[in-house]
Amino acid sequence: MDIRNINFLIVANIGYTIGLGKFLNENNWKGVAITIKYRPTLNMTIAKTDMTMTIAGYGTTTTSDTDNSTTFNAGGFGFDWEFSNFTSSMNKIAPPPKMKLSFFFLPPIKNSPLFISFSLGVVYYNAKGSTAPKKRL
Repeated sequence: MDIRNINFLIVANIGYTIGLGKFLNENNWKGVAITIKYRPTLNMTIAKTDMTMTIAGYGTTTTSDTDNSTTFNAGGFGFDWEFSNFTSSMNKIAPPPKMKLSFFFLPPIKNSPLFISFSLGVVYYNAKGSTAPKKRL
């Protein structure tokens, strides 16, 4: 049996981000960035299956099947919550750690199943590699 499957998933992100937080001073902002996204999806699949069976006394049988399908799902949407600090002098020091929660929902359509995704991303930078200027006394 020989099976080949190629799947292309093309997702567009169209959204809006709003920041909920406050300025700690005129150069530092701390808060949560909430993003709401509309995510239409185009899914293209190319599948080819070749099967060869040899049965003693009956010979060899070869079966081939090809399935090409394209589906468009206009019902996808997602949410992101990103917890951040933004500083006007950020290019001089290592960025602070960040955390991001994401949710994605793609409803079932035709042969495509329901797809729900939750994810958590945490970014942490090691202070040893920082290029922050040293303070002198």
